[in-house]
Amino acid sequence: MPGCLEHTGVVTQLIREARENKGNLSVLWLDLENAFGSIPHKLVQFTLTKHHVPSRCRDLIADYYSNFRMRVSSGAITSSWHKVEIGIITGCTISVTLFSLAMNMLTKSAEPECRGPRTNSGQRQPPIRAFMDDLTVMTESVPGCRWILKGLEELVEWARMRFKPAKSRSMVLRKGKVVDKFRFYIADTAIPSISEKPVKSLGKVFDCSLRDTTSIQSTCTELDGWLKSVDKSGLPG
Repeated sequence: MPGCLEHTGVVTQLIREARENKGNLSVLWLDLENAFGSIPHKLVQFTLTKHHVPSRCRDLIADYYSNFRMRVSSGAITSSWHKVEIGIITGCTISVTLFSLAMNMLTKSAEPECRGPRTNSGQRQPPIRAFMDDLTVMTESVPGCRWILKGLEELVEWARMRFKPAKSRSMVLRKGKVVDKFRFYIADTAIPSISEKPVKSLGKVFDCSLRDTTSIQSTCTELDGWLKSVDKSGLPG
């Protein structure tokens, strides 16, 4: 929860400051397709090596991942066991940390392509913010955002993963107002803008109004639905 609030809080602050100060800001919300299920185990090992993790720890983790097996049943037919070399295991506490470490390595490698925006206090923010598999790119110029996107595309392709353009979103502010004349592409597929389709990132809705009204209404509606479900469940308390 603290990580989600920090991520969305900084993004919201930068958008609000750009709107109020009539500044320029380009934002991309990128969606990794099946991120947890497609991250290669070799990428995890490579990340541990780059972070100078002792060989004994690396070997222990490699042995743990090397024992993942899977087989498929269809009717009366069952396949033989196959070694699983991608994906992290749901409920595994160490896998979440290793996934975050690997994603951090990829995002940090793309950051030199362009500087991030500056807040009203004068603090320079990183151009890429990542919380688990949620990536947000923020720059003060459209070309800079495109350079970052190109760098991320190359790194993600190298890692044998990929972005999903249909679930990603873009937004460009010019003099504090949303403009739709700029397009961003992933593998020659256009990323929809928030004017076409609002995006929900880590529980917060972002749309072309640049205000929190829609997000607050959505949260209240979901909370009301959850509370009603709890009331109907018959659980004590």
